[in-house]
Amino acid sequence: MKERIMTWMNDDAFNLLAQKNFAFLEKEYGMHVNGKKIAGCVKYKSNNAWVEIWYDKYSLSVEMGRIDGGYQVSLWDIMQFLMGEGNSAMYMASDEEKLERGLMKLSFYAKKYCNRAFTGDIEFYKEIYEEKEARKQEASFINKVNAIEEQAKDAWEKQDYTKIIRIYEPIFEYLSPIQKKRLSICKRRISQ
Repeated sequence: MKERIMTWMNDDAFNLLAQKNFAFLEKEYGMHVNGKKIAGCVKYKSNNAWVEIWYDKYSLSVEMGRIDGGYQVSLWDIMQFLMGEGNSAMYMASDEEKLERGLMKLSFYAKKYCNRAFTGDIEFYKEIYEEKEARKQEASFINKVNAIEEQAKDAWEKQDYTKIIRIYEPIFEYLSPIQKKRLSICKRRISQ
């Protein structure tokens, strides 16, 4: 759990609006507002799960996890997992009117998509974590491929065909048609 500092809006206004828009957590999931106050955060807690609604100067976010501390995800993570896009779970609010609209929007998404998280469903959290890990590995692989392509372009300009072959062959199955053609040309030039 992280701590943020709310700099300009009255804490009470945020707290009241957050509790108004997330009241369904109490009614439907038996959660209660945690009495310990942190600036810019309203915390809910049940026997199985917790939810935090954060507001820092301009941005709103919703995070949740299991009481046992094993898992923590954001509304963005859940929407990314269920719908393939999480940007709807991000909201900027620079004044009280936008803050209320943002809280209404995020509470709507939370109510619609986070049932399993609010009940503390460990399998749901595990599925999200696995998908997040796969996304992280894919991003890492893409970064590696991009770095390799930069090295290959540099070697191509220097006509270092051996280096291009050494760079491309381990990732042959992931090469684009242009990269495969470049590799083929390099092999021909080396064999001549």
